[in-house]
Amino acid sequence: MLFSKKINFKIIFKYMICFVYILFSFANTYEINIKNTEEELDQLFCKNKYYGYKETNLYFDEEIYMIPDKGQNKINLLSNIHFIGKNGTVFDFNKKDYSGIEFTFEGKGEGLFFENITFRNFLTSPIELLFAMIFIISSDSNDYRVNFKNCTFENNNMFILSRFKAKKKTKEIDNIVFDNCIFRNNTDRLLKSYHEDKEIQTSYNNIKFDNCIFTGTIGSTYIDSGIIKYNNCHFINISDSLNTYFRYESLILTSVQKENEIYFSNCIFQNIFLNGTRPYFFINFSKSLFVGNTFKNCHSEIGYIINAYYIDKYNKLTFDGLTVIGILKI
Repeated sequence: MLFSKKINFKIIFKYMICFVYILFSFANTYEINIKNTEEELDQLFCKNKYYGYKETNLYFDEEIYMIPDKGQNKINLLSNIHFIGKNGTVFDFNKKDYSGIEFTFEGKGEGLFFENITFRNFLTSPIELLFAMIFIISSDSNDYRVNFKNCTFENNNMFILSRFKAKKKTKEIDNIVFDNCIFRNNTDRLLKSYHEDKEIQTSYNNIKFDNCIFTGTIGSTYIDSGIIKYNNCHFINISDSLNTYFRYESLILTSVQKENEIYFSNCIFQNIFLNGTRPYFFINFSKSLFVGNTFKNCHSEIGYIINAYYIDKYNKLTFDGLTVIGILKI
């Protein structure tokens, strides 16, 4: 006999299943290097030919990419898409009104990921400022993810992220995450979160900033319906400038809806000089918790940094482990 032992078909079958799974995984991952040419960028934003795969990795190896300003930068996400830069690749929005990007999610767990990319020069006139933004996020549910890792946002005077349109809450996940990002000299909203149906008071968008730096002239964040967390963030060398638009209620954060939740943990606020009638934080109804934060050399011309309304046993404003160095008025 050629074989003295019986063949174990169960083990062979398991190996075959693993082999088929590996092949299937590779077949469902698409990778491509994107060049800074008008043709390739038009195809990237106008033709969704890359996005029938489970994972799509788009690599941007050149130093600067000039984002088209034709008003047609739209991507419908059917799967996960990764925008991966090389050592700080720049997406330059040409200082034009129509170079923003709109992403539409199916609401079935799709993820949008950006890594090592600098977003800059989205500029528009004050008249059109309310309607312009770099990214527009639209989804039927909150089962989606947008993640920025090691990214920089600088020299923009419009919304960076806006129009969260989740119609229903299906999962407890962090929808928007900024991880180790830098925000520098942005004079309008950093982001605006709101629910499409104003009659629904449930928090649908969870937003998180981890290890981020905010410096120069920064835009405020507006939370109409959601939960926002700042962990180990540094707000440093911030002041108003003549180019800042003063129509917003606060310098750093505005929350105006019942059921909102705000968390600042182990953050540092340093060398902040605010003139005019705005506080650092404008909080209406929302539950707010400040834990382990440090305020160093902070000034507000109106004499306080937090303007809080309708605080009760359900919507508390709580400080725990507050450190004050230099000037602070609350």
